[in-house]
Amino acid sequence: MPPPPPTSLPPSLSLAHSLTLSPSHPSPPPLALALEAGFDFRQPGCSMCLAMNSDKLGSGERCASTSNRNFEGRQGAGGRTHLMSPIMAAAAAITGRLADVRALQLPEGAMQVLTVAGESSATQREMWSAATQSAGPIIREEGGGDGGGGGGGGMPRFTVVRGAAAPLNIPNVDTDLIIPKEFLKTIKRTGLGFAAFAEMRYHNPVEVATMGPEIARPNEDFVLNQPQYQDACILVAGPNFGCGSSREHAPWSISGMGIRCIISSSFADIFHSNCMKNGMVPVTLPRAQVLELLADAEALKEVEVDLEAQEVIRECGTRYSFDIDPFRKNCLLNGLDDIGLTMQKMGSIRAFETQRSELYPWLDGATTRVPRLFPVKDMPTETTSHTLETPSPEQWRAEVRARRRAARESRQQQQQQQAG
Repeated sequence: MPPPPPTSLPPSLSLAHSLTLSPSHPSPPPLALALEAGFDFRQPGCSMCLAMNSDKLGSGERCASTSNRNFEGRQGAGGRTHLMSPIMAAAAAITGRLADVRALQLPEGAMQVLTVAGESSATQREMWSAATQSAGPIIREEGGGDGGGGGGGGMPRFTVVRGAAAPLNIPNVDTDLIIPKEFLKTIKRTGLGFAAFAEMRYHNPVEVATMGPEIARPNEDFVLNQPQYQDACILVAGPNFGCGSSREHAPWSISGMGIRCIISSSFADIFHSNCMKNGMVPVTLPRAQVLELLADAEALKEVEVDLEAQEVIRECGTRYSFDIDPFRKNCLLNGLDDIGLTMQKMGSIRAFETQRSELYPWLDGATTRVPRLFPVKDMPTETTSHTLETPSPEQWRAEVRARRRAARESRQQQQQQQAG
């Protein structure tokens, strides 16, 4: 193996968002130890993957990664990603540099464990004192049962859609163009219609991502901004539609505009699958037929899509047949997303949970003790990207340094109290 590059890595990254410092804690809490050891904190979202947040690689910094793509600038302008095995990434995290794990050795005696016969640790005593009698399985049902009907999964049914079709004859429209990364700071499926095609749709897409659609300056030349297409329910697109990264926000945003069906000569596989999982029908037709439909859309002729018959019907009466996976067709016709499909098996789930509780009652804590000890706060009703404030890289690093300093001071105070 050639020697690793001498470039130092940025500070290690920790995901311990929920830990808090406690001055009364008898020993340094995990958060304080992590901060003192040099770990920083990642922000939620596609931070290192897309270099979206401020906790990304700086110019000249390197990342030891087990999965991310390693082309230059992917994780931050001027940064470089090195693909390596998990144990090599762990070695880099320990040393703070790209290192050969075979050259690392544990200090003598590091693996020795001291035990005292008849005594248990404070952690074990605390665990046993907090043990409670299991209340049995708790199954949060929302209706449904074995063999139950559809429509319970929260996805609209798709049977027949007829209406205006918008022409977007652009090849290779990727998910970055469908919804730029600045709009990805949400986990909600709704409310992203304003973000679809933002870079083509607005003159000021960055401001829209930061402050919301109220300050948008629409690009009148973009087809979906034109009055005759603003109520379109069908999009006729160019080939290889939805290529690029696999972000599910892309179909969410298109669906949020009111589009129920996209017609193209080819789709990216993941985008094609995500459309059907979110209630939209991606119809694949030969390029010649797509060109006919593009001409109809430009002439403001209506198009009809009949999912049951698997046909696209032009205003002139011409019918084009299309193929679709039978399982996905059934889900779309009955409005069943993944949750809806699962809820159809509530009888089996109920029987399994009852038997599981009898055989392994200690696992009931996942549904009884945790919610009682750690109540879940209501999520905000609006989590779109323009409601979030993103700090600069300098602000983020300053915050991490402040946390590390606070953890160090807290530990010193504890040591002084114990010594006194």
